[in-house]
Amino acid sequence: MDRIANQNAAVSQLQAETLKSTNVHGTQMIVTALSNYEKEKFTSKTDWRMRAVSATNMHLRTNHIYVNSEDLKEIGYTYVLPKNLLKRFICISDLRIQIAGYMYGVSPAENPSVKEIRAIVLVP
Repeated sequence: MDRIANQNAAVSQLQAETLKSTNVHGTQMIVTALSNYEKEKFTSKTDWRMRAVSATNMHLRTNHIYVNSEDLKEIGYTYVLPKNLLKRFICISDLRIQIAGYMYGVSPAENPSVKEIRAIVLVP
């Protein structure tokens, strides 16, 4: 009962404000807004054109992947990833969304610190 009384008190304190705005097409609109949320200007955060263009060019980025041999260390694991798996993983990715996958592979008998990746499983 107290919650309903508090809501009614909050609603009664709101003052209606009439706003005149113009949309993209040049049409003038008169809108009555009660809350601050309704008074804010709408902006879209999706830049779908730029994302679509960059997604179509993802396969071109795979041509410019190089491994610097100076960065290789004797300590720790060294992962060997086939180029076809790397290319497929990059082509299905998006610039603004993080993706992940489980990597499965084997270690050669002569060098247990090297891991050869055989498959990547993507979780839906």
